[in-house]
Parts: sequence; structure tokens; C-alpha cells
Amino acid sequence: MKITKTRLKQIIKEELAEINKEFPTHAATRAVSKEDEVQDLADSFGVHASVEIDSNGRPAIAVYHKNGDLSAYHDPEDMYRELAKRSESEM
Repeated sequence: MKITKTRLKQIIKEELAEINKEFPTHAATRAVSKEDEVQDLADSFGVHASVEIDSNGRPAIAVYHKNGDLSAYHDPEDMYRELAKRSESEM
């Protein structure tokens, strides 16, 4: 059986979500993991990104684009989709 990279990521996220339900004390580990994921995405698209706290106290991803634009996201998947779209339009 062949599995796509996207599907594998989805399976891992689902499994981690189940583990996190059982062990909620690992919130700091999840936050570090999200920051790592964000940095990996930013590096792959050649932008700068950081995880900040928004006005509602939730983690938000700030992305600084090459042209000076600033974008904000709450989900790394949304960040990926937008960066992929921008990358295609720049080609």
C-alpha cells in the first residue's frame, strides 16, 4: 500500500491528537512542535515566520514575505496553502 506524504502527516496529527487527550500536560511540547513546523515551512518558502500571541491570547503565526507583506494565520496548514499559492503566482 502506497501512502502520500500529506496522508501520513494527517495520520500522525490524528495520532498525536489522541495522545494529547490522554496526556494534556505536554502542552509545551506541542507549542515547540508547532514552532518547528512553522519554521520548516517558512524556510522551505524563503520567508520569515514567528509564532506570536494574538490579542485573544491564542498562538498566531506571523509571516513576513519577501516583498514586505505581513500575513497572519492560526493554522500551519492555512499558512502552507497561502504560501504555495503565492509561490505559484511568482513563477
